[in-house]
Amino acid sequence: MEFRLLGPVEVIRDGDPVAIGGRRERTMLALLLAEGRIVPVERLIDLVWGDAPPATARRQVHTCMSVLRTVVGEALQARDPGYLLRVAPERVDVHVFDTLVTQARQASSRAGTATRPRGSVRRWRCGGVRHWAAWPGLPGSACGWRSGSWPRCTSASTPTSPRTGTMI
Repeated sequence: MEFRLLGPVEVIRDGDPVAIGGRRERTMLALLLAEGRIVPVERLIDLVWGDAPPATARRQVHTCMSVLRTVVGEALQARDPGYLLRVAPERVDVHVFDTLVTQARQASSRAGTATRPRGSVRRWRCGGVRHWAAWPGLPGSACGWRSGSWPRCTSASTPTSPRTGTMI
Protein backbone atom coordinates (compact mmCIF):
# COMPACT_ATOMS: atom_id res chain seq x y z
CA MET A 1 0.00 0.00 0.00
CA GLU A 2 1.28 3.45 -0.94
CA PHE A 3 0.16 6.77 0.47
CA ARG A 4 0.20 10.03 -1.45
CA LEU A 5 0.16 13.41 0.24
CA LEU A 6 1.91 15.44 -2.47
CA GLY A 7 -1.33 16.40 -4.15
CA PRO A 8 -4.78 15.11 -3.32
CA VAL A 9 -4.59 12.62 -0.45
CA GLU A 10 -4.69 9.11 -1.91
CA VAL A 11 -4.16 5.52 -0.90
CA ILE A 12 -2.93 3.20 -3.65
CA ARG A 13 -3.28 -0.58 -3.36
CA ASP A 14 -1.94 -2.82 -6.15
CA GLY A 15 -1.66 0.21 -8.42
CA ASP A 16 -5.26 1.32 -7.95
CA PRO A 17 -6.68 4.15 -5.83
CA VAL A 18 -8.68 3.06 -2.79
CA ALA A 19 -11.78 4.93 -1.60
CA ILE A 20 -10.82 6.73 1.60
CA GLY A 21 -13.94 8.55 2.64
CA GLY A 22 -14.70 12.25 2.84
CA ARG A 23 -12.75 15.38 3.63
CA ARG A 24 -12.45 14.62 7.34
CA GLU A 25 -11.09 11.13 6.78
CA ARG A 26 -8.58 12.42 4.23
CA THR A 27 -7.46 15.19 6.57
CA MET A 28 -7.01 12.84 9.49
CA LEU A 29 -5.21 10.29 7.31
CA ALA A 30 -2.84 13.00 6.05
CA LEU A 31 -2.05 14.15 9.56
CA LEU A 32 -1.47 10.61 10.84
CA LEU A 33 0.82 9.81 7.90
CA ALA A 34 2.74 13.06 8.09
CA GLU A 35 3.26 13.01 11.84
CA GLY A 36 4.34 9.37 12.06
CA ARG A 37 3.56 9.26 15.77
CA ILE A 38 0.55 9.20 18.08
CA VAL A 39 -1.77 12.07 17.22
CA PRO A 40 -4.03 13.09 20.12
CA VAL A 41 -7.76 13.15 19.46
CA GLU A 42 -7.78 16.78 20.58
CA ARG A 43 -5.28 17.68 17.82
CA LEU A 44 -7.50 15.97 15.24
CA ILE A 45 -10.53 17.85 16.55
CA ASP A 46 -8.65 21.17 16.43
CA LEU A 47 -7.47 20.53 12.90
CA VAL A 48 -10.88 19.57 11.53
CA TRP A 49 -13.19 21.91 13.43
CA GLY A 50 -10.95 24.63 14.81
CA ASP A 51 -12.39 26.75 17.60
CA ALA A 52 -15.97 25.56 17.12
CA PRO A 53 -16.09 21.77 17.31
CA PRO A 54 -19.52 20.18 17.56
CA ALA A 55 -20.48 18.41 20.78
CA THR A 56 -20.12 15.15 18.85
CA ALA A 57 -16.57 15.88 17.59
CA ARG A 58 -14.89 13.14 19.61
CA ARG A 59 -17.43 10.57 18.42
CA GLN A 60 -17.01 11.78 14.83
CA VAL A 61 -13.23 11.33 15.08
CA HIS A 62 -13.77 7.73 16.23
CA THR A 63 -16.20 7.18 13.34
CA CYS A 64 -13.64 8.55 10.87
CA MET A 65 -11.01 6.25 12.33
CA SER A 66 -13.34 3.28 11.83
CA VAL A 67 -13.69 4.24 8.17
CA LEU A 68 -9.91 4.61 7.83
CA ARG A 69 -9.36 1.26 9.52
CA THR A 70 -11.34 -0.42 6.72
CA VAL A 71 -8.78 1.09 4.31
CA VAL A 72 -5.49 0.58 6.18
CA GLY A 73 -6.35 -2.31 8.49
CA GLU A 74 -4.51 -2.94 11.71
CA ALA A 75 -1.84 -0.37 10.86
CA LEU A 76 -4.22 2.17 12.41
CA GLN A 77 -4.12 1.75 16.17
CA ALA A 78 -5.90 3.47 19.02
CA ARG A 79 -3.17 4.60 21.41
CA ASP A 80 -3.74 6.83 24.40
CA PRO A 81 -4.33 9.79 23.94
CA GLY A 82 -5.23 9.31 20.25
CA TYR A 83 -4.29 7.29 17.20
CA LEU A 84 -1.14 5.97 15.54
CA LEU A 85 -0.79 4.88 11.93
CA ARG A 86 2.17 2.54 11.56
CA VAL A 87 3.44 2.90 8.01
CA ALA A 88 7.01 2.64 6.74
CA PRO A 89 8.23 6.09 5.63
CA GLU A 90 9.13 4.75 2.18
CA ARG A 91 5.40 4.09 1.62
CA VAL A 92 4.52 7.80 2.06
CA ASP A 93 5.42 10.05 -0.88
CA VAL A 94 6.06 13.17 1.21
CA HIS A 95 8.66 11.30 3.31
CA VAL A 96 10.32 9.88 0.17
CA PHE A 97 10.31 13.35 -1.38
CA ASP A 98 11.88 14.85 1.74
CA THR A 99 14.56 12.12 1.81
CA LEU A 100 15.43 12.72 -1.86
CA VAL A 101 15.67 16.48 -1.33
CA THR A 102 17.89 15.96 1.73
CA GLN A 103 20.15 13.61 -0.24
CA ALA A 104 20.41 16.12 -3.09
CA ARG A 105 21.28 18.92 -0.67
CA GLN A 106 23.98 16.77 0.91
CA ALA A 107 25.37 15.86 -2.51
CA SER A 108 25.29 19.53 -3.52
CA SER A 109 27.12 20.50 -0.38
CA ARG A 110 29.83 17.90 -1.03
CA ALA A 111 30.14 18.77 -4.73
CA GLY A 112 29.83 22.52 -4.26
CA THR A 113 27.15 22.72 -6.98
CA ALA A 114 23.39 22.36 -7.11
CA THR A 115 22.15 18.80 -7.52
CA ARG A 116 18.62 17.99 -8.60
CA PRO A 117 16.88 15.50 -6.28
CA ARG A 118 16.42 12.58 -8.68
CA GLY A 119 13.04 10.92 -8.51
CA SER A 120 11.42 13.65 -6.45
CA VAL A 121 9.82 15.46 -9.39
CA ARG A 122 7.88 12.41 -10.54
CA ARG A 123 6.44 12.09 -7.03
CA TRP A 124 5.16 15.65 -6.94
CA ARG A 125 1.53 15.95 -8.00
CA CYS A 126 0.43 19.57 -8.18
CA GLY A 127 -2.29 20.66 -5.86
CA GLY A 128 -0.93 19.46 -2.54
CA VAL A 129 -0.79 22.88 -0.97
CA ARG A 130 -4.11 23.86 -2.52
CA HIS A 131 -5.77 20.71 -1.22
CA TRP A 132 -4.33 21.17 2.26
CA ALA A 133 -4.79 24.94 2.43
CA ALA A 134 -8.14 24.59 4.18
CA TRP A 135 -6.36 22.96 7.13
CA PRO A 136 -3.87 25.55 8.38
CA GLY A 137 -2.24 23.25 10.89
CA LEU A 138 -1.35 20.57 8.38
CA PRO A 139 1.44 21.56 6.00
CA GLY A 140 3.83 23.40 8.30
CA SER A 141 3.40 21.45 11.49
CA ALA A 142 2.46 18.02 10.24
CA CYS A 143 5.21 17.52 7.70
CA GLY A 144 7.90 19.69 9.18
CA TRP A 145 8.06 21.89 6.08
CA ARG A 146 8.93 25.43 7.08
CA SER A 147 6.58 28.22 6.16
CA GLY A 148 7.21 29.21 2.57
CA SER A 149 9.27 26.12 1.78
CA TRP A 150 6.49 24.20 0.01
CA PRO A 151 7.40 23.74 -3.64
CA ARG A 152 4.97 25.43 -5.99
CA CYS A 153 4.08 24.17 -9.44
CA THR A 154 4.74 25.78 -12.78
CA SER A 155 2.34 25.46 -15.67
CA ALA A 156 4.28 22.36 -16.72
CA SER A 157 3.44 20.74 -13.36
CA THR A 158 7.05 20.80 -12.25
CA PRO A 159 7.76 21.72 -8.64
CA THR A 160 9.79 24.86 -8.24
CA SER A 161 11.51 26.39 -5.29
CA PRO A 162 9.37 29.06 -3.62
CA ARG A 163 12.50 31.05 -2.91
CA THR A 164 14.27 31.00 -6.27
CA GLY A 165 11.57 29.85 -8.71
CA THR A 166 13.93 27.22 -10.14
CA MET A 167 12.99 23.59 -10.69
CA ILE A 168 13.79 21.22 -7.88
